[in-house]
Amino acid sequence: MRIRLFSILLILPAVSLLHAQTPQISEAGKACIECHSSSTPGVVEQWQSSAHAKKGVDCYSCHQADAKDPATFEHYGYKIAVIVTPNYCARCHAAEAKQFEKSHHAAAAQFIGSLDNMLGEIVEGGPRRTTVAASATAAK
Repeated sequence: MRIRLFSILLILPAVSLLHAQTPQISEAGKACIECHSSSTPGVVEQWQSSAHAKKGVDCYSCHQADAKDPATFEHYGYKIAVIVTPNYCARCHAAEAKQFEKSHHAAAAQFIGSLDNMLGEIVEGGPRRTTVAASATAAK
């Protein structure tokens, strides 16, 4: 009897610890995963092995559109941002966003339209073409 009681006392905390560590994702995130598991399974697989997934941070947590962001669109009932900018990351990672702002990476887009971006404009078609193509894709 003592051994049985002792076993139960050891097992209960372990079971509750495992249950507590199971990340819970939002209903919106579940909808994303359900649809994208068949449409873009590689993206879902990449997310599933990420640190965000292990913490229960789902697609919509990062892609939920900010009301002031003009580069968003309605996607099956959810307003999303395709490109998650450092401003979006700052919602949860304020310290890291401040560090990023001080790095040379934060100024990376300043060369667009300059002579330094000649190859980029030849390959990608320039800012106008890229914007039009992105708008057309988002409208679908």
